[in-house]
Amino acid sequence: MGKKNEHIMPGKKKQIVRISIGRKLIIAFLLLSIVPMSTVAYYNLTQSRNEVTRLAKSELEDLSYHTARFIDQLLVENQRNAANLAGNPTIVQFMSESGKNSLPLKEKTYQVLQNFVDNHPDYNAPGLFDANGIVLASLTDILVGKNRSFRDYFQISITGQPYISDILVGRSTRQPGVFLSHPVKSSQGKILGINIAWLKADTIWKIIDDIHVGKKKFAYLIDQDGVIIAHPNRDLLYHSLGKISPESVSTISSTLRFGTIPNTKTPLIPESLGMDQLAYKVLSIRESDTFRYYSPLDYKYHIAGYSRLKKQTWTVVVDLPESEFLASLNRIKTLAYISIGLVTIITVMISILLANTITFPVRRLTETAAKVTSTTPFNPSSIADVTSGNDEIAYLGQVLSEMVLSLQASEENLREKKQFIESIVNLSPDILYIYDIIDKKNVYSNNGIRKILGFSSKEIQEMGNTLIPQLMHPDDFKFYVNHTYPRYFKTADNDSIFHQVRMKHKNGSWHWLDCIEMIYLREPDGSPKQIFGVIHDITAQKQAENEKLKAEQYAANQEKQAIVGQIAGKMAHDFNNILGIIMGNTELSLLYCNDPEITKILELIFDQTIRGKNLTKNLVAFAKDQEPKYEFFNISEKIDLVLKLLKKDLEQIKLIKEYEQGIPDLLADPGMIEHTLINMIQNSIHALSNSGHPEIMIRTYCLADTICIEIEDNGCGIPEEHIKNIYEQSFTLKGKQDKTSSYKKIIKGTGYGMSNVKKYIEQHKGTIRVESEVGLSTKFTISLPIINKELTTEEKKEILISKSYFSKYILLVEDEPGISDVQYKLLSKEPFNNKVDIAPNGQVAIDLFERNTYDFVSLDYILPGEINGLGVYRHIRKKNQNIPILFLSGNIEFLESIKELKQNDAHIDHLSKPCRNIDYINGINKLMAMALV
Repeated sequence: MGKKNEHIMPGKKKQIVRISIGRKLIIAFLLLSIVPMSTVAYYNLTQSRNEVTRLAKSELEDLSYHTARFIDQLLVENQRNAANLAGNPTIVQFMSESGKNSLPLKEKTYQVLQNFVDNHPDYNAPGLFDANGIVLASLTDILVGKNRSFRDYFQISITGQPYISDILVGRSTRQPGVFLSHPVKSSQGKILGINIAWLKADTIWKIIDDIHVGKKKFAYLIDQDGVIIAHPNRDLLYHSLGKISPESVSTISSTLRFGTIPNTKTPLIPESLGMDQLAYKVLSIRESDTFRYYSPLDYKYHIAGYSRLKKQTWTVVVDLPESEFLASLNRIKTLAYISIGLVTIITVMISILLANTITFPVRRLTETAAKVTSTTPFNPSSIADVTSGNDEIAYLGQVLSEMVLSLQASEENLREKKQFIESIVNLSPDILYIYDIIDKKNVYSNNGIRKILGFSSKEIQEMGNTLIPQLMHPDDFKFYVNHTYPRYFKTADNDSIFHQVRMKHKNGSWHWLDCIEMIYLREPDGSPKQIFGVIHDITAQKQAENEKLKAEQYAANQEKQAIVGQIAGKMAHDFNNILGIIMGNTELSLLYCNDPEITKILELIFDQTIRGKNLTKNLVAFAKDQEPKYEFFNISEKIDLVLKLLKKDLEQIKLIKEYEQGIPDLLADPGMIEHTLINMIQNSIHALSNSGHPEIMIRTYCLADTICIEIEDNGCGIPEEHIKNIYEQSFTLKGKQDKTSSYKKIIKGTGYGMSNVKKYIEQHKGTIRVESEVGLSTKFTISLPIINKELTTEEKKEILISKSYFSKYILLVEDEPGISDVQYKLLSKEPFNNKVDIAPNGQVAIDLFERNTYDFVSLDYILPGEINGLGVYRHIRKKNQNIPILFLSGNIEFLESIKELKQNDAHIDHLSKPCRNIDYINGINKLMAMALV
């Protein structure tokens, strides 16, 4: 086949998404106008944002810096005031003579303190402490005598250093302020104590509160631990920006640095506001800077400018929400977006107008080109408005018109050829297919797939790569994977691959298929990609071969059995006579023998004669291919009869019987069924020979259209590897073949019992199955078909609906009364009302046929006397070539001969015994209908 690029049958074309030239032009115009303008707008907005942000940061940083310097200057001036108070002569004298308690000096000292307050209204409660921290004088009387040695300002100033505290809350006054302390020294330079001036917090707070540039800008002051000591929102006083260290918490707690302020939410121990990043940045700088952060208070981004004081470890922070200074820029951004939108709309309108004008002739030519694959005939005048000009597009249109006309003619010719080829391919009874061996899926298949496997081509393709694993027989699939599939990669282009497989039909049945395949398409590297194949259904041929093989095997087996039968027939009579003499004399000897040892020997001889009798019986039954003699009987009564015969063997065994009530009588050979039951129950007895608690359970019940018999024992069981062999001739697990000591040594097996059982059951169209577990149990289940004595109500309704034949004259040839009685009732009573004559043998049948004119003959093959069913048939055909004849027999020899008869005689058919009543009636109607054609 070589390398090919197309399949025999083209599949669906892949859909290609095309963008028109008009749309491309519109997109190009939009890009040319919008992209530069958008880029410039984006650049300008970005630069503007950066510049505005820079200016805002610079402003905030400058404002924080100047505020910090202003507070520094305020603290220097107030520290100078505190030093002047400490150097006042009256104060020095009072501190030097504090132990004398001079009233005039004390009054003079208080006057000095009062004058200080009057001259400096920003101060409150100035006081004098001795060297031990005891308050000697204060305008706040409650403080006099108090010990304030724990305060930071006392501990530092008593060493000779001036001190400026944080903004603290007085324990007694409950008012916030800054303690300005200074050592009081004698003229000799001895430190007598300290003086303290209480600078009101409002003085510093007013500086912070007055910073308002913009609607939402605010400032605040924090100390060295990041605690807010001045803020326009008094509820935030003494809260920390971030989490403060445990050491700082301990120091604040021990020094009682802060306290609650009336009418505010100030805490004793600072609580964090959650702005840890801002706290870290502010506390880590030495001069000034700015920082952008996210505030958990209003959930917005802020810009903070901050500067450190020089006279104190405080930091001024000026804060502004980012949205505040970007508001004007956002308005500009909105206007820019609106402008871009308006330009876009105008550009689209202009682009559409230009695109339609430019692309109109191109679009008309494109529509013309699309008609190449259309079935609509093309008329060149339809594009005259394009081809009438003198430009290049007009010339292109003229050339295109000629091409379309030529291609449409070629396409029509090709379409007719394709339809012709598809018709031929789909008429083929075989499957023609293309299979992708790389993707492992079907590419193409003709209608033969539906004819052979019942699937449509669409269903096959939808299976994808599960096609072969899903439909191919498991045994064939293994061979395909290991042997057939690798051959594809070793096969030349012109070589064929032959193989046979079983594939599952849509209805679940298996079909034998003969496959011929060859390489259809290769990859660029030369490896096979797809194969083309033809599949022929050889199911009927395989079935014929199997039937022929079975027939040959059966014939060989019959020949062997015939030889055994001849030998058995000659030997059985003499051997049984010998056994009868031995058995009779042994029984007589047992009656008069009183010696225990001799009695034991005689019993052994008697048991062996019984075994010999059963052996000859089984051997003769196996060798003789006899037809069942059908009678109706009750299966439960038959089982009870067999159990009674085996009563002695069942004495030590617990027997359980479960008989379902209402089971119909069984139509079967009583002797064969009895022989079957004896063999099977005897096997159960033998299997229980070494059991401690032997038990046999026998059940009967109806299931669907069958009578079921279960025989179960709790004996030694059958090994799994031998279950498939138990029905073979001469196979036994007893006696010398008992390798596991499952049976008592005295128990022997013939190997013919189960073989006969299986043969009997199959002759009655029944089944037998076994379930066994070594050491636990064995259960045999026999299923036999139910044959009713008359038609059921449903069957009568079915017959009345179908085309049936009534009031005919029928010759019924049947030697078994059990069957002839049923058939007579069926044919002679309602709804058929046929006249029926019964012939019990061949000679009577011939005599009746000579005297009467019949419409139909029902003929048994095995008949007593010298004339069998085939002889009756030949006699009838000499007289009448067209009368319908229905054979009934289960004889294997007959089943082989009837095939040849049916090829030469269209008015005969056959049914195997036993058959259902409805099948019997339908068989008669079928032949009667054919006879009238």
